[in-house]
Amino acid sequence: MFPTRAVFARSKKIRQFINVALNVDVPQLGVRNAIVPVARGRMRNYLYPSALARYLSDPSLTFDPSPPAFDPNAPLSLPSSTSPTPLGLPLPSAAPTLLPLLRSLPPLTLPRRPTVPGQPRSPLYGSVSLSDVEDLLADEHGVRLAVQGARVVGFEDLDAQGAEVEGGRVKALGRYEVKVQLDGQEELVRLRLDVVDGQSQ
Repeated sequence: MFPTRAVFARSKKIRQFINVALNVDVPQLGVRNAIVPVARGRMRNYLYPSALARYLSDPSLTFDPSPPAFDPNAPLSLPSSTSPTPLGLPLPSAAPTLLPLLRSLPPLTLPRRPTVPGQPRSPLYGSVSLSDVEDLLADEHGVRLAVQGARVVGFEDLDAQGAEVEGGRVKALGRYEVKVQLDGQEELVRLRLDVVDGQSQ
């Protein structure tokens, strides 16, 4: 007997799912670094462009798409908000590959408009945020930190004896050190950042 149309539809729906790793906690999906099944279209159109999840390169990490059997007599229990999702599996850190890549980068240069042109430490119109540096790394060097479980966490002002930049925003031209936190690593990676007069270039 040939499979019914319902069987074909169910098989097609199962093949549309893919295993991905979450970069951050995603409500109703799982916690950061969990491996969860999601629809291919949702990954392609939303999760990956938003840097919420990344594709897996290990084909041995699989999942069973069939739902568990329903037991009407089983007691109802809700998972704790602090417990990991049942689908969550720990992933190895991306630090072994990302660390040498970051250390090999040349000093970063970010042009900005100063309020006093020609003054080396002129205040800026606006500021340079942590996300501005992450965008610079992605656009100029192809390094997407969020996809690899890393993030920029702060700045130090090299022209002020390495003083911490308050508020996480650079507000003047000068030489800075960018601090990058890698997933699973206590030691920070430090990158050089030069905020320069964009009108003089």
